[in-house]
Amino acid sequence: MTAHLRRDQRREFWRLARSGVPVDRAAACLGFHPATGHLWVRQAGGVTPPEPEPRGKRRRLLTIDDRERIHAGIERGDSIRAIARAI
Repeated sequence: MTAHLRRDQRREFWRLARSGVPVDRAAACLGFHPATGHLWVRQAGGVTPPEPEPRGKRRRLLTIDDRERIHAGIERGDSIRAIARAI
C-alpha cells in the first residue's frame, strides 16, 4: 500500500531530497516511514522531478496583446530584440 502524500508534503519531500537530505530521512521528517521515501523515488522513475515554478510566475504562453505587439513590431520593421523588450 502506498502512503498518500499531499501536494505540500510532496513538494517538501522533493525540496529536501534536492538539498541533499537522504530520501529516507526526508520521508521521516514528514512523518512517514523512512522506506517510503525510497518507494516515492522508485515511483518517480528513480529521478528527482524538476522543481516546480513558483506560484504567480507568468506562464510561457503568449497573450493576445503580446501577439498584437509582435505583429505591430514586425509591421514597423522593429528588430526581434526590440519586439521582445516590448512584450
